[in-house]
Amino acid sequence: MGLKKILVAFAAAVAAASCSDVKLGHYEPDIPTEVRGVFCTENPQELVFPVKILFIIDTSGSMAFTDPEAQRAQAVGEVVSRYNSNPGVSFALIRFSGSSILLTNGFTKDPAELDDALIQLREADGVTNYRGALGQATNLLSGDILGSGLGERVRSRYVILFFSDGLPYPPDTNGYEDIYEDVQRLMQLENLDVGEIRFHTAFLNSPDTPFDVAQEARQLLQNMATLGQGTFTNFANGEEINFLRIDYTSIQRVYTLVNIIVTNLNVRAGVDSLLVDSDRDGIPDDEEARIGTSPILADTDGDGCSDLLEQRIRFDPLVADCGCMPPITDEDRDGVNSCEELWLGTARDIYDSDRDGVPDGLEFLNGLNPLGDDRLDDLDFDGVRNGEEVQRHTNPEADDPEARSRWAYAYSVVQRGTDDQSRRCYDFTVSNIQFRPAQAVPDQIPGSNLLRVYFAQVPWDDPEDYPVYRMAEVPVPTGNIPQVIRISPDDFGLFD
Repeated sequence: MGLKKILVAFAAAVAAASCSDVKLGHYEPDIPTEVRGVFCTENPQELVFPVKILFIIDTSGSMAFTDPEAQRAQAVGEVVSRYNSNPGVSFALIRFSGSSILLTNGFTKDPAELDDALIQLREADGVTNYRGALGQATNLLSGDILGSGLGERVRSRYVILFFSDGLPYPPDTNGYEDIYEDVQRLMQLENLDVGEIRFHTAFLNSPDTPFDVAQEARQLLQNMATLGQGTFTNFANGEEINFLRIDYTSIQRVYTLVNIIVTNLNVRAGVDSLLVDSDRDGIPDDEEARIGTSPILADTDGDGCSDLLEQRIRFDPLVADCGCMPPITDEDRDGVNSCEELWLGTARDIYDSDRDGVPDGLEFLNGLNPLGDDRLDDLDFDGVRNGEEVQRHTNPEADDPEARSRWAYAYSVVQRGTDDQSRRCYDFTVSNIQFRPAQAVPDQIPGSNLLRVYFAQVPWDDPEDYPVYRMAEVPVPTGNIPQVIRISPDDFGLFD
């Protein structure tokens, strides 16, 4: 969803002018504004993340007798037909007998590629080498996980179905304990910041299979599913093979609010005054005049790194020495570009790398550590924690009691309840917001201040997960400033 911007109505401001001393064309110091609105967390049904489905299908010679009509291929095809229209779902297919073969080019949605793979599932020859198939599956998943950006990885769900009609063979290279270790090794890939891996198994029984052999195979596959936090399904010979009973849905969670932050990017809190930052680079205009950088260009030397970053890493903001190579983008739209993220060590596709409820860009502007949760620290030893200073728009790097007493933002957040879409909605008011006139900056409304309203939300059952953010921008132009700025749920864009 694209970012939505709210333009403050001049009509409302002019109407308010009759009952105040605010003059047209000016921000009047110390006449505060408040932001009011309603925010609702994500609809679990609409926030869909990647689901990658892997079928590991036994095509050994015995399948010619236990599944002569190749229902296994039809059952896989039914799952593909049902879910391939979902943009978040992709598939991979492995067939195994004496050896294992990856039938797709990794995870794919290509109908032609999947149709060709389904045809090959109809083959039946060779023995039943479980470990070869599990090794191939682990290699496929590890390559896919490591080849994905962190932003995709943490939201991805891998669903694996292992289907066989008998015991593994040859037994000397397919010991049960070794097989269990293979499943555990595959499941350990969750430690690579993967959203979820589930390993399901299914057994196709034949009346010609001795009872004790069938029971042993069922127990083996059931144990494998238990290790994989999945389910086990038993198909009796002649019973229709149906893989649609397995849960292939995306990770769906109810979200709850973890943080709200309102900030004015054009106003920085000093020790005893509010300072103008016209180019929103984190360095006040007065300081830029002292060090020789431009107050209307966030990157004075045009080398791809902001003046603030160069100042922090002790580069010269007047000399193009940052080493950025094009293209320079901001993939996660956190306000820190791809080159700057390399210098900072933050994730280029995660809005909040350290999962602390403060976006990377905002932590950087305020001198905090975007790689570690330092909300509860007190950087300036003034008795106020870093997270509270960012939220209240005071300075985490300076002992500023006067600024806090006069200009700190005040918050009121009241939960309305949960609606019929499992969304939690909140009424919020943030008051004592101050404005200062900025210099004219290219591509900005002349003299305007830019408010940003951030809401960080996490799954209620996993508060340590990466937050999903909603953010609204409010460009406030020069002129009479309304005493109240109202924001609705539709004004927030999605960032994750």
